[in-house]
Amino acid sequence: QRTHPAKAANGHKDADVTLPAPLILGVADGVSQIEDFGIDASKLPRELLRVCEQLARRQLIPDVANEDPYRGPTPLLRSAF
Repeated sequence: QRTHPAKAANGHKDADVTLPAPLILGVADGVSQIEDFGIDASKLPRELLRVCEQLARRQLIPDVANEDPYRGPTPLLRSAF
């Protein structure tokens, strides 16, 4: 991924995160301006997609006893957040 030239000129880095996994594909856009406050802008999207992957593995793999079955991408994202 490349940072947009206008953002790069202002010293902002690309905070987008992608998750290519066997059961799930995720894309999250970080807010790079938060770096002005000393916070890694990719931290929240990275953590969010990591938890989404964990939930998806539990919910989508058959033969795994699961009290929280897969109900679609929106409930999965809400649970992860």
